[in-house]
Amino acid sequence: MAEEKHEHEDHEADAHDDHGHDDHGHDDHHGHIQLQYEDALPIRNGKVCLWLFLSTEIMFFAGLIGTYIVLRFGAPVGTWPTPHDVHVNPNVGALNTVILIISSFTVVLGLEFAKADKRREAKLAMLVTFIFGLLFIGIKLINEYPAKFSHGIYPSSEGLIHEQSNVYYTAAVRDTLKGWGAEQAAPVAAADSATDEAAEGAETAPPPPVESDGIMSDEARSLIEKIYYGGAKWTEYVAAEKPDGLDARDTMMSLAQIIYPLDRNSHAFAHYIEHEREVIERLRETASESPRAVELQQLLEQRDALLAVVASLPKTEHGNKGVNDYLHEDLHFHHIMPIHIPSGNMWAGTYFLLTGFHALHVLVGLIMFICILLTPCGKKEYGLIENCGLYWHFVDLVWIFLFPLLYLF
Repeated sequence: MAEEKHEHEDHEADAHDDHGHDDHGHDDHHGHIQLQYEDALPIRNGKVCLWLFLSTEIMFFAGLIGTYIVLRFGAPVGTWPTPHDVHVNPNVGALNTVILIISSFTVVLGLEFAKADKRREAKLAMLVTFIFGLLFIGIKLINEYPAKFSHGIYPSSEGLIHEQSNVYYTAAVRDTLKGWGAEQAAPVAAADSATDEAAEGAETAPPPPVESDGIMSDEARSLIEKIYYGGAKWTEYVAAEKPDGLDARDTMMSLAQIIYPLDRNSHAFAHYIEHEREVIERLRETASESPRAVELQQLLEQRDALLAVVASLPKTEHGNKGVNDYLHEDLHFHHIMPIHIPSGNMWAGTYFLLTGFHALHVLVGLIMFICILLTPCGKKEYGLIENCGLYWHFVDLVWIFLFPLLYLF
């Protein structure tokens, strides 16, 4: 027995020495560390997958927003469109921001109700969130996008937006008005044609109807003729003949301003028109000496008539209404002329790209909420509601960045 006891003590001593060696001299009172290993991260697999997905979404929107910032602040000073130039209403954008913030709060309420297994309250909170998301999309589709489409502000290969008021813009306006039948109804057409039939006093053929437009009112047709001759043709005459005192660039700017006024050009336009009236009076006195006397006299009359119409157009908070808006809103003419907006095509491309992708993500969120509303919305659905809530918070956060960039600057 004594020998067995001695061997047992020797064995404990050896174990003690080994333990001391492994711990490199640490205190002998410390016991062995017990480690427990998990098979996965201490969160649900669905939540891990969602965070991985959101990380790719963050990189996606960071690239889009970063590109917009580079284009926006890299544009020449004073050329980027103001919110008014492109019919962006900051108040509407602020309303949509408030809607999304409230929807983020209601989805959190739904999550807490589901955690407490209050199914009825959770489902009601998710329904309110769905309604707010639907309201956000509705404002986009009913108010914001149509306000731009109706003025020709959208990415298009038709060239409705011209970034410079030059000869190409003037030609585009002339061709558009000519396609509406303006050239066949005004007196200058007879002077320009110089055909045998015109010389014999043949009657002018009635103008063709505008495609996809019902009945063009007499007032609309008269205004279109004035823009054609007193605007486009007058601008081309000034560019070709270079009358003393008139500058072709200023005349082209005035044509663009008459059709679609910009705040930045309003002062220069008013100054030029005042100067042009003085030149027109001198041209009237010498019109008979011009080789194009008949045409010049009629162009001067049409120019005076157009400027009188422009001066009588309804007022807005930013000045006189443009003839494009007057034709569309007041005379119910469903076509628009080319417009001049510096950097307008770039703005339209970036605006609709950013807001379009964001609206697409909102639609995905609405589909997710529909799926949630088809469930009991209880404790068992807590993980599903949490994942949908995280996605919805990300969508709201993206809009927090888009709102000041697109609506305030």
